[in-house]
Amino acid sequence: MKIKQHNWAISKLVADRPSINLNPTWQRGAAWKDPRKILLIDSILRGMDIPKVYLRKLPANGAHKQRVSRILCKRGVMIKVLASFPRTGW
Repeated sequence: MKIKQHNWAISKLVADRPSINLNPTWQRGAAWKDPRKILLIDSILRGMDIPKVYLRKLPANGAHKQRVSRILCKRGVMIKVLASFPRTGW
């Protein structure tokens, strides 16, 4: 297994959201209340580090008969929060 690390801008992560399966069976549902969501956005706007998001790239000829090219492995709630925030600042 090859592991690659990429630094993505938040704007790229949000723009690529339609190609990412955010709801694999192992992901829990919405777990963050508004104060925690606000803290995440505030941390980003202040330039603070945030936890990593882990994605798995799916093979183009694989058994995943979906329109997604990546599947979320960890930190899906963060992507959902970012996608729900107005995009004027990204």
